[in-house]
Amino acid sequence: MNSLTARLQQELKRIKPATVLLVEPDPYLGRMLSDYLADYTCQVVENGRDALATCQQTPPHLLLMDTDLPDMAALELFQQLHPLKLSHHIPVFFLAQPDDGRDQRMKALEMGVDDYIAKPFDVVELQFRVKNALPRPAQSVDLVTGQPGWPAIHQDLQARLNQPDWTLLLIHVAHMGAYQDVYGAVAGQRVRRTIADLLNGALDELGELDDLVGVLSTHEFVLITRNQQPCWLLTQLQQQFAAAIRRWYSPAELAAAQIQLSDGRRAPLMMLATAVVPARSASFATPLEVIDAAETLRQRQYPATVEKAVPSLQAIFATS
Repeated sequence: MNSLTARLQQELKRIKPATVLLVEPDPYLGRMLSDYLADYTCQVVENGRDALATCQQTPPHLLLMDTDLPDMAALELFQQLHPLKLSHHIPVFFLAQPDDGRDQRMKALEMGVDDYIAKPFDVVELQFRVKNALPRPAQSVDLVTGQPGWPAIHQDLQARLNQPDWTLLLIHVAHMGAYQDVYGAVAGQRVRRTIADLLNGALDELGELDDLVGVLSTHEFVLITRNQQPCWLLTQLQQQFAAAIRRWYSPAELAAAQIQLSDGRRAPLMMLATAVVPARSASFATPLEVIDAAETLRQRQYPATVEKAVPSLQAIFATS
């Protein structure tokens, strides 16, 4: 496993599933709901008092409560939790009794309850309602470029693993550390935004609706595309990058094809070291295997660009 894949694997371990608090006095229904919501970390309490204490100690990402609680009315509990709901953006769902009237439903929704689901309910529909209300990994973005980060890339690749018609392009901005050493972090951010714009422009012209541009680190991008000529896309990107780079270096640096660092050493100018991995090139079991194959290929094709120390994924945010 190469260093890029190892870093991304560690990043996945830090991504914790959303937490759902189930306030359900019926133990059987509580267990059943936990099973159906197994993609999340579910905690079950049987009364309003325990729900209030749990939320105050560790606010969940979503609260799913039965309206028939043994110790207080569901709306009374909701009123006590309302300040917490607002400050932590917690969706609250009511699991209502079959005989709850329209006035009860309207009152709860008017007070701010996010969803009112009557029993008996369709568990698949409930799963979708919960999923749509919770924050999604795909919403994680790189703050400099505005492009999806590794959680979103992982999710996209996971959905494509059994499909034959996609290609992953890994784009590594080599020698970017040297450029930032001379010109500063703000200039480096400009480079990253430019590359993101070039990739998005390529997709606007030649991509499919479900193609994706994403960011793996401060100097690594991916493009996942169903375009049948991905190498032509890369050629276009390389040409546009070569034109853009002339704005970032002095004429003397361009002529020498080198830049002088603050300690007197010289380093090459930035370049794009890329790799192309079609889905049909191997049977990939996980998204990490795709990234590992791409990075291994990139290092083999561009050995001079393999850097000893690469910034961690956290640097995406640290330099933002």
